[in-house]
Amino acid sequence: MPKKLIGVLSMTGKEGPPGPRGADGAPGPQGPEGPPGQDGTVSFDELTPAQIEMLRGPQGEEGPEGPEGPQGPQGPEGPEGKQGPVGPAGTYTAGSNITISNDVISVSGLATVATSGSYSDLSNTPTIPTVPTNVSSFNNDAGYITAGIFSYDSSTNTLTITTVSQQV
Repeated sequence: MPKKLIGVLSMTGKEGPPGPRGADGAPGPQGPEGPPGQDGTVSFDELTPAQIEMLRGPQGEEGPEGPEGPQGPQGPEGPEGKQGPVGPAGTYTAGSNITISNDVISVSGLATVATSGSYSDLSNTPTIPTVPTNVSSFNNDAGYITAGIFSYDSSTNTLTITTVSQQV
């Protein structure tokens, strides 16, 4: 006699392709009205960088230079500078006989002639002879030429002296 199988046979295989999409269902009923929204205006600070970029148009040409504006207000006064170093005392002695006091230089120990400028204040001066005003008063003891004839030839560049010696 044949045997009867009792049970469910389950076999799994490869999944098949999806079936065709069904028709859209009918729209559902309208929902209740929501609360009113905010005013449609926003400040520039509330915009995102993407929204700002959408508002920008292409850059136009550079316009003409505008007139010079008025001078702005004076700025605040700067801080006071640091105090400098202390200067030298009022009197300064440079060496044993030079003193500088209030921009005046004093020198001590000088000879009288240094401040007077007078020749008579010099010591150990030579005797200066009196020079005659007339050349003939000199004594010609060396036999210098006292008379002569001079001639110059420019073609030969020659100077000729004819002397006459006289003892005076």
